[in-house]
Amino acid sequence: MLTCFLWVFSFLCFTSANTLAAAPLMNPDVIVWKSLHFEAVQGMAHLAVDINLSTVSHQRLQAGSAAGEGLPALAFPANQVWQLLAGIRLEHILGNYNTQDHFWFLPANAAVIEREKIRSGGKQYVKRYRYQPNATHRLRIRPDNKKEYKRSATEWSDRKHTVYSYQGKAESCGMVSEPAMLFYVASAHDFSDGQPMRLCVFSDSALFTMIIQPDGFEKIDVDYTLRQKDTSHRVQGSIHALRLRVSAKRLAGFSDDAEFEVLDFKGNQTLFVDPQQRIPLRIYGSVQGMGEGSADIRQLTLR
Repeated sequence: MLTCFLWVFSFLCFTSANTLAAAPLMNPDVIVWKSLHFEAVQGMAHLAVDINLSTVSHQRLQAGSAAGEGLPALAFPANQVWQLLAGIRLEHILGNYNTQDHFWFLPANAAVIEREKIRSGGKQYVKRYRYQPNATHRLRIRPDNKKEYKRSATEWSDRKHTVYSYQGKAESCGMVSEPAMLFYVASAHDFSDGQPMRLCVFSDSALFTMIIQPDGFEKIDVDYTLRQKDTSHRVQGSIHALRLRVSAKRLAGFSDDAEFEVLDFKGNQTLFVDPQQRIPLRIYGSVQGMGEGSADIRQLTLR
């Protein structure tokens, strides 16, 4: 019981990496959107990104909270838990793939408690993550042979549990988030003071300090469908969007081979946000199979 309490308490204490001052908490009540759909076309490649926000019932968490195959039991606090669901679809001349990425997190500080990533097309796999104060646990599941590729993931036999320890490497990380939380943070945090936000995030196999730096405004064109309840209409025009520069610094002690990426956008990115409603409108970065480019919002659904 004491161990569980300390585990939960460490998630609720929000301090960022590299002995940085504690970052302000998020305010989920100001978020006006529940789903975003982005698209990018470059040459023969087409990228679609879907971001959905929702709350998670404690029944759902309790049903999947047990330990198994090396994963620790899922501990979560009594307050509300949210889910960010990210869907990625890339179609290009070398092949297509789809990824469904589920993140369960605490809305007050974007601390992630569990993640499940499912990829179909090309290299198929399921990766389940559970986050603890001193380590991230990952269970990787994939088909072992051609016959298993035709079966459901529950029948795949190549299963591997890996522990990524933070011991002695991240004493000042009071909580751990994920780079994909960028879309949530951009809406839930107030960047009007021009100050950067720093989050301790797990990416690939290492911890990074993700730095979200406001960098002025830029006029961009928008063209998307706005949906609310049973109505929809097209929005076209220009907006002076807040430009958020996203970079990362790997914490000492972790492998130099570990890569930082926000979903499938690798390295540094730029997120453009409506400064009034805090709605992400465009993400610029580099995607394997496409190169550098922008994915623009094409559909927005309000809460």
